[in-house]
Amino acid sequence: MDESYGRARAVLCRALIEAGVAHYQATGKVKLLNIARRFADLIDLTFGKGKQRGYPGHPEIELALIRLYEVTGEERYLSLAGYFVNERGVGEKYFC
Repeated sequence: MDESYGRARAVLCRALIEAGVAHYQATGKVKLLNIARRFADLIDLTFGKGKQRGYPGHPEIELALIRLYEVTGEERYLSLAGYFVNERGVGEKYFC
């Protein structure tokens, strides 16, 4: 896979989560937020302790996951952000 393609996916993932959070905060509507949550849930099912090791090549996803945690109260998003922060720089296990 082309490295720039992987980086673009990480940026788009962050953008989707940030858009979902911002739209919810501005309108109170959850449709886009729920789509962002499903995407974040897929990432959470894939990466973390006891799962596939790795971290995104761009650190923006951690900030988006923290914002998602702030509006949902779901601890798993905060934990996943922490996992990526702690995993960063340990070997070359970045996934995009």
